Amino acid sequence: MRILTSAVLGLVASFTLSACVTPDEPQANSGTCPITDAKDLNLWINGMPGPDGPVLIGIFSALAPTPGYSFKGEVTEILESAPPSYVIEVVPTPPDGMVTQVITPTEVRVDVPIDSTEARSVTLTCGDEALFVVDDVTTAW
Repeated sequence: MRILTSAVLGLVASFTLSACVTPDEPQANSGTCPITDAKDLNLWINGMPGPDGPVLIGIFSALAPTPGYSFKGEVTEILESAPPSYVIEVVPTPPDGMVTQVITPTEVRVDVPIDSTEARSVTLTCGDEALFVVDDVTTAW
């Protein structure tokens, strides 16, 4: 009886410990983008004088895996032409702490200082994916 009890306790302990697995941490710049279904882009250059100079502003809707994501834009490439073409990386930051795991409609806004009040084209990317390519960029004064 004692051997059977020890065997059962050992089996229960091994099942319990095997369920305690630390998930892999997401890798930075893994090439995957957590947002999906990006649509309804409004993109323009704010050409008004200011401390940051001209600012490229992009607003669109997308689905995020949880509520609370924040976004910023970074210029990753400038294709020299007259006027220049820009490649802007949308960088998502997940929320801190515990959040509900529910796909959430999200408004994404990126404000990116640029060097020109004109752009030949703008490509918005996230991870390895091109979200939008805009060939006709408006400048608002």
